[in-house]
Amino acid sequence: MKKKMINTKAKIHCHTCKKDFDIYFTITNKVDFCPHCGAIVDETMRKYITDSINQVQETNQLFYKYYLEYKEPMFTISLEGLCTDDAEEDNIN
Repeated sequence: MKKKMINTKAKIHCHTCKKDFDIYFTITNKVDFCPHCGAIVDETMRKYITDSINQVQETNQLFYKYYLEYKEPMFTISLEGLCTDDAEEDNIN
């Protein structure tokens, strides 16, 4: 069996320009700004993003390890943030 590489992807939605962009576990240090409009991502928030994607990456790697070593069912985690209630996109700016 060929060993797969697990690489977690996070989708970031910029509410300034209403566009999405992806970041990957292997390049999480590249999330300084929106590549579409240049809106700056605060340094504290960059750390939260990095910590979150690292945790999901670690969990996905463990799922894969348990699948290979212990023949457990394979799972992966992906997360998505949603706006609900009064936090509609037009009201966030």
